[in-house]
Amino acid sequence: MNSPHMEMAKFKEFMDDSSEEFVALSPMIQNQRDWSPYSNQGGTVCVLVGDDFVVVANDTRLTGDAEIEILSRKCEKTHILTNKIIMTSCGFYGDVLQLRRILELRINHYEFIYQRPMSLDQCGEMLSRTLYSRRFFPYFTGTIICGITNDGRGDLYSYDPVGCIETKLFEASGNGGSTLSTFFENQWAYSTVAPEERKNMPKRTLERALSVIRDAFRGLSERETTTGDSLNVYWLQAGDEKVHQETYRLRGD
Repeated sequence: MNSPHMEMAKFKEFMDDSSEEFVALSPMIQNQRDWSPYSNQGGTVCVLVGDDFVVVANDTRLTGDAEIEILSRKCEKTHILTNKIIMTSCGFYGDVLQLRRILELRINHYEFIYQRPMSLDQCGEMLSRTLYSRRFFPYFTGTIICGITNDGRGDLYSYDPVGCIETKLFEASGNGGSTLSTFFENQWAYSTVAPEERKNMPKRTLERALSVIRDAFRGLSERETTTGDSLNVYWLQAGDEKVHQETYRLRGD
């Protein structure tokens, strides 16, 4: 007996085939059926977490529906919300900007009402609720919130479009997310390194994180056409009220 998932997959395939073969539909109706309000505009973002720091990186290429259509080579996908909280996101850039505006508004409102800055875990919970409230027409984004907690630890919260939260040592989102995740599993989390070799791996320091991210994006830009042009890297350490930034060149063709 087939599983419900297989039955639904067959049903969807049948419906797609029938709509293509149903010649009674006018071209206008067929176009309406194929139209989507979402557009994936490419790019890749990532976060690495250490004991008392976080490192955020994004490329600056923004593409259209066709991957060869470059809309911008200087698109900023990382947004500093407070001196302890950073948001990075890619997907549909209009939704990214709207999500940033909502977070900035609610953070400012919180600080005005309670006369204290919003903490990282509070911001993470707020974003989850915001995304879930739009679950029937979600923001088409892969968003990561990261920063320094009140007790001085680096941490991150990653989300799917409807607000499910995940936290771990690293996260990568966007068209190159799966490629970077494989690299970070081996070079940062060490989860795919043989157990007897893990004790010989470098410690997870800030300098190590910056080096790993640079190497990862250089390799990714050679293989992933929507990732490239420039690499913006941000990092934040416990006890440091300033977000630091560096920019590196990536492949531009």
